[in-house]
Parts: sequence; structure tokens; C-alpha cells
Amino acid sequence: MRPPSAKFTAQFRVENRLIKSIIAAMERCGDPAMLWYFVENGQQRGPVDEAALMAMARNGTLKPETLVWNPTMGQRWVKAGTITNLGQPAVGVSPGSLTTNSELAAKARASLAGKWNQAVLLVFIFVLFQFAMEWLPLPVNSIARMILNGPLFLGTAIYFLALGDGGPTSTEMLTAGFSRFSTALLAYFIVGIIGLLCALPGLIVMGIVCRGWIMDTLVALANRTLPAMPPEGFWIALAIIFVPSLYATLRFGMVFFVLADDATAGALDAISRGATLMKGRCWKLLCLWCRFAGWALLSLPTFGIGLLWLGPYFITSTANFYRDIKARGNN
Repeated sequence: MRPPSAKFTAQFRVENRLIKSIIAAMERCGDPAMLWYFVENGQQRGPVDEAALMAMARNGTLKPETLVWNPTMGQRWVKAGTITNLGQPAVGVSPGSLTTNSELAAKARASLAGKWNQAVLLVFIFVLFQFAMEWLPLPVNSIARMILNGPLFLGTAIYFLALGDGGPTSTEMLTAGFSRFSTALLAYFIVGIIGLLCALPGLIVMGIVCRGWIMDTLVALANRTLPAMPPEGFWIALAIIFVPSLYATLRFGMVFFVLADDATAGALDAISRGATLMKGRCWKLLCLWCRFAGWALLSLPTFGIGLLWLGPYFITSTANFYRDIKARGNN
């Protein structure tokens, strides 16, 4: 089995027929699954066996960003730093040291270079779906979100993982999640239930403490008058809702990236693996997300249009975060 052409690596290919013959002969002499190909100076090299590849990693010849491939990987080339089955957690990566958030963001900008228009278009289409569902009457809009958001989230994760990896991308990837509709739907539903359970104590407190104010507010809104200021207990209840909900969002924030990265993963498996990967790493992800708060504020004067450019930057950075924690393995 010959490696794919790897168009996304500037058409790296073996030009010399003699080299191709040697590669074919070497593949016939051993287990092709153990033969690796890599990119060096813009050219496809290999095959080499796993031991030779590890030796190259140890002496620094093989960098974490070097693209590698073997016949078990289908049509996809990946960065050596993401490989976890070469005898160490990841090639050239320290298991206990995560990439800084500034570097993750810088990698995102580099990945988006030349693809901003496509990425913005994909986010725009995603937002159109959300607005279209919002305009549906109750409870149809809630049902539509429950049915469609899972596959849409998965398609978005598939696109931005490929973008971060330097692979081929297209806006059609947004609908790729529908090919695994039941898995994406179940993952979205379970994560939503977990989020609701986390918010439930705060909702109960708010219902008890602010029941009178809530009723008065509903009456005021019905009469088109200004509601009264909320009682002090409202803010306490809001904090009890917000903090656990934020933690759930962070802890299960990698679920759809796990599904996008592993086509064989089921919903429960992805939720378990995503939560395990995020153990002890929620604060770092929160800090990464907070880096975009200023940009979000600057987007407000544009009536939200600037968010169409911020969205790809934000999601690509999050996809890079996933790749980074996956390369280091579980805590």
C-alpha cells in the first residue's frame, strides 16, 4: 500500500521511479503497518521502520511538527508530535509539559493563513442554522436544536481539527457529522443532561429565593413595563448555576473533538475519554478561552460581524488544545 499524495503538504511526492521501486520492494519485505513515511525539506521520505523513526526522534531529526504516515492511517498524514504509539507518549513531546496558550493561538493563526475566507464561511453557515432554528416556534425550536446541533457540532470539530492539522478542508465538512447522526445526537443529549444536572441546585435555589420576583417580572413583561430589580438572593443563585455549568462546559469541552478524531468512538466512549483528557486541565482551557474575551468585546461595535472571524480563531485554538493534551496522554 502506497501512501496518499498528501496534497495538503504542498504535493510532497516521490519523483524518481527507482525510489518508488525501492519503496515497493521494502514494503513487500516486511509488515507495511510498521513502515513509516515522513516529510523532509518538502519531500516525502521513507519507508523506515519504527525503531529508525524513534531514533530520528531522539536525535532531533524528526520534529514534533514533521508530517508522518503509515499504511494503517488511511489517507491522513499527521504531525509526529501527535503520535502516541511509537514507544513514548508523543514524538519530541514532554508528557508533563503542555504547550503554552500563546503558542496554541499562534499555531491557529498560522493554520488559518490562506483559509480565513473558507473558515469564516463555515462559521457563517453554522450561525445561519442557529438563527433559523431560533425563529421556529416553541417547542419546535428546542427540538430542532436537540436534533441538529449534535451533528453540526461534530462537523465543526471535524473541519477545525483538519484545519489545525494542515489537512484538506471544505465547508462541506460541516455536514459530515450527519453521517454519524445517532452518535452525535446521543453525545449532545448526554452532555446537555450533565450540564442541566450541574445547574439544577442553583435553579432550585433561585426558584425558592426569587419565586415572587420571577412572578412579578413575568407580569411586568406581559404588561410591557420595567421589572423590579432582582433580590440579593438572585445573584447567589446565579453563581450557583454559573460555576458548576462552566465546569461542566470545560470538563466535557473535548467530547466532539474526540468523536471527530476517532470515527469508531461511540457517544459514551467519547464523553468518558474527553472528561479524562480534561482532568486537571480545565483551568488551562479556561485561560485559553479568556484570551478571546477582549476580541469579543471589540466585535460588539460591528454588531457581531467580527465574531465571524473570531469564531475560526477560537475554535482552531481549541482544536490545537485538544491535539496538545491528547499528545501528552491522560493525567
